[in-house]
Amino acid sequence: MSFYVGVDDPQAALHRVESLGGTTVLPVTQIPGVGTFAMFSDPDGNLVGVVEAGGAAEAEGPYGGGPSAGDGVAVDWFEVLGSDAERTQRFYCNLFGWTLNDSRLLV
Repeated sequence: MSFYVGVDDPQAALHRVESLGGTTVLPVTQIPGVGTFAMFSDPDGNLVGVVEAGGAAEAEGPYGGGPSAGDGVAVDWFEVLGSDAERTQRFYCNLFGWTLNDSRLLV
């Protein structure tokens, strides 16, 4: 399973990923009418995607409009598991600017 995070610049995010010990799995790719995204593997091998925020994926049209409302409840949080919790927390805090509060990552 993987998840995606909206970023302003997918290429800059990949540069940060690599400087923090992750690896690029799929370079920045543009799908016309859909958006721009890339995928990386974090230091524990978790597959994560980055998608250009405000791009075509959020525009009106058959593939746009942002996330669907879905049939279930909204997600309050998700967890990223790694072999070294502190390293995993540092990686995502440094990559996305997330902060720690009460040992939980907050976006």
